[in-house]
Amino acid sequence: MGVILYARNLLICIVFFPALSNAQLSADFQAGTTTGCAPMVIQFADISVGNPVQWHWDLGNGTISTQQNPSTTYILPGSYTVSLTIYDGQGGSHTTTKTNYIQITPSPQVSFYASDSQNICPPATIQFTNQTVP
Repeated sequence: MGVILYARNLLICIVFFPALSNAQLSADFQAGTTTGCAPMVIQFADISVGNPVQWHWDLGNGTISTQQNPSTTYILPGSYTVSLTIYDGQGGSHTTTKTNYIQITPSPQVSFYASDSQNICPPATIQFTNQTVP
């Protein structure tokens, strides 16, 4: 910060020059969660430095966003790579890519069967068998 003092007839004028920010533009982000079962909504948060003014996200599932903190739904199981490019409004940009950042697994297939469920009179005991596929 620069300071200039002027003295004129005992009147002092102080002028402040704000320091210019030389913060390096650096894209970074995080997700609320990175693993789960399909379908899954994931919220992303921009944690970039350098005062970006524009964002370009490729969320890996065909979704492109220009929001600062987007969300998307991952419908199919798989690994997804996410990229964020930020812009400073003066021609500067920076991109970060996180490979296989999101891991979506298939939803469980819930299934069970009951033993002798045809001709039952109370107080019968029924045995249930879990056949769920995780």
